Amino acid sequence: MDRKQEVPVDGLMCDIMWSDPDGLIHLEINGFNSNPRGAGFTFGGDIVDKFNKENNIILICRAHQLIMEGYKFYQ
Repeated sequence: MDRKQEVPVDGLMCDIMWSDPDGLIHLEINGFNSNPRGAGFTFGGDIVDKFNKENNIILICRAHQLIMEGYKFYQ
């Protein structure tokens, strides 16, 4: 994937750039849903669990959202 480009309005690069976890905060939310930003998707904790299992990882670190406490773990 060519990362040196303007972010398109749809497709893989757009989804990677604009998709956000949602079910990590609201545990009742699962699957993929439309993103209120108008681009990408929101995804639930079930999607994160599946991704982690399939890729043999235990942690995803996100660094672009402000957390007033400095960091926060969602479980």
